[in-house]
Amino acid sequence: MMSRFYTKVIILCLPFIVALGLYFYFDPFMVLRTYPRYDQSDVFINENLIGWKIYQKHKKARHYNSFIMGNSCTQAFKCKEWEKYLTPGSHAMRFFDNQETIGGFYKKLVALDRDGTEIRNILLVMDWDSFGSAKSYPGSLHAMPPEADPNESHIGYQLKYIQTFFFPDFIFPFMMHKWNPNYCEAGVVHNYKCIRDSVDNDAINPNDHLITAEGESYWRKQKNLFSARKESTALPVINKDIMKELKGIRSICLLHHTKVDIIIGPDFKLIKINPADLKILRTCFGLNSVHDFSGSNDITRDYHHYYDRAHYRPVIGNRIMKQIYGRG
Repeated sequence: MMSRFYTKVIILCLPFIVALGLYFYFDPFMVLRTYPRYDQSDVFINENLIGWKIYQKHKKARHYNSFIMGNSCTQAFKCKEWEKYLTPGSHAMRFFDNQETIGGFYKKLVALDRDGTEIRNILLVMDWDSFGSAKSYPGSLHAMPPEADPNESHIGYQLKYIQTFFFPDFIFPFMMHKWNPNYCEAGVVHNYKCIRDSVDNDAINPNDHLITAEGESYWRKQKNLFSARKESTALPVINKDIMKELKGIRSICLLHHTKVDIIIGPDFKLIKINPADLKILRTCFGLNSVHDFSGSNDITRDYHHYYDRAHYRPVIGNRIMKQIYGRG
C-alpha cells in the first residue's frame, strides 16, 4: 500500500520536478546566474533587471550621470542624440520599465541615489496615465532586483520568477520556442537577434528594418490599428498618494541639482492629459520642465510617426528633443 502511495506521489510531482529542472537549466529570466551581456535574450524579460545589470556592469567605465527613464516609449529617445543637448561630461543610459508608473520611477531614482551615483539629468518619458499609480506593477516582469530594492527579499524575488515560469501562458510558448526557434509569442518569446544596446540600453526596434523595406505597406497592413480617432481629455489621476511620490522625486532631484525634463508623450489615441494633472506637475517641477505633447497635434495626427498605437518612432523622439532644448 505504501509503495503505491509513494509511486502516486512521485507521478504527481514528476511534472513539477521536470519543470523545475528546465527552469534551472535554461534560466530563462537570467536571474540565477551572472551573464556578460543582457541584450541577447530570446525571452521578454524584466526591464528593471536588465537596466540595473547594465548600469552596475558599466557604471565605473561609463560614469553614467544622465538617465532616460519612464515607459516603453523611451525607445524613441536615443542616448547619443540626447547627449548632444547636455552639458559636457554627461553620460547617458536608458533605465526604464514597460508600463512604468510614477511609483516605479521613484523606486529607480531612490536606488540610483542610494548607490551614490550622480544624477545630473533626467529625461522622463511618460503618458498621461503613467501618473495614476504610486506603486510599480507587481510580478516578476516589474520587480526591482533585491540589491536595488531592500524591500525585495532574495527568496521572494526568485519565487516570483519560478511562479511565472510555471504558468501555462509562459512555459508552453517557451518550450515551443526551444523546439522551434522560429516560433514566437507576443510578450513571451521572440526570435530577434538583439533588441537593445549592451552599454546604454538604447532600443533596437526590428520594425525599423521593416519600415525601410516595406515603406507604406507597413502601415497599410495594420490599417485596422490606425483608424480614425477623436480627441478626448483624460480624467484627473494625481491624488494624495501620487503627490507624496512627486515630492519625494523632487527632493532627490533638488539634492542632486538634477535638470529634469518630463515628456507627456504624443498618445496616438488622442487622449490629452487632464489640465489639473498638468498644473500639478508644472507646479512641482517647473513650467519649463514639463512638456505636453498629448492630444491632437501634428505629431499624433500622422500615423507614419508610429510603430503601432502605443509607440512612436525615434524620428519623433529627435524632434521632441530638438523642440524642448531649442537647438540642434
